[in-house]
Amino acid sequence: MWDHWEETFKVFTTPGQDRFRVLQNLLEHLGLESRSCTIASATHLILGPGTTEPLVHKNPTVLIAHYDCVEGSPGANDNGAAVFALIETARQLKKEGVPDWYIIFTDKEERIQGSGYHSQGAYTLSLGLKSIGLQRARYFIFDVCGRGDTLIFSTTLDKLLAQHPQLRKKSLHRATVELRQRALEAAKNIGYTHILLVPTPFSDDLGFAATGIAAQTITVLPRKEANTLLQHSRRSDPGPVGPRTDKNQRTAYPETWHYINSALDTVDTLTPAILPVISRFAYDLCLHS
Repeated sequence: MWDHWEETFKVFTTPGQDRFRVLQNLLEHLGLESRSCTIASATHLILGPGTTEPLVHKNPTVLIAHYDCVEGSPGANDNGAAVFALIETARQLKKEGVPDWYIIFTDKEERIQGSGYHSQGAYTLSLGLKSIGLQRARYFIFDVCGRGDTLIFSTTLDKLLAQHPQLRKKSLHRATVELRQRALEAAKNIGYTHILLVPTPFSDDLGFAATGIAAQTITVLPRKEANTLLQHSRRSDPGPVGPRTDKNQRTAYPETWHYINSALDTVDTLTPAILPVISRFAYDLCLHS
């Protein structure tokens, strides 16, 4: 998979590149029919099983990965790797005729700092999905999935539900637990055991939760970084590192996350072997929906 698309990926991760156009052209080249959807200035690309029958009443599995990146960053791990892994998933789903799934490549994940979740593409997208009756679909968000060997199933939403009274709904909590259990089952089905449950300081969880929709974020870290993060997260929240961050938190904060939104997020930092794992894992999420 990686060898076949390496040159296209390099183009996709060239700073200043029109990532939407590169992605759209690649999907067309691969024969993967997609349609674009613009909501509040964010343009998303949607792939499905190609059937004209609506999936609204079937509670489909929806896989999400943002394709945008901050200006000046190659965006290889954030979030090119997940996008290309899900393209391979889409190829296999179409090849095998698997029904009841969508893959959505989203825009505006990289919200303006300090602007809150309302500026995030996930928030307006979830409003749109809810408006057409897809609030009961199973949503899995793939973010920063290209460096390391350990799958991280984010528990950030659990903390958000505890910290934000307006989000506390039994149905939302129950749906969150069910999504995580489904993710664990999918990992087991493909025989992958390097898994941790830990909060992450990034994801589209809040944007979805604010509209009453549960979503499970999946990310990846090198095993050593993941274990250090787990130990530290039991004592404090692994938030972003800044000038006033204490030494222990700086040590625990994964090196991988330091690359996010910077010029360091290059193709050379990726772990190519994890991409087929992500593809198989995502496929199983849809296969056993």
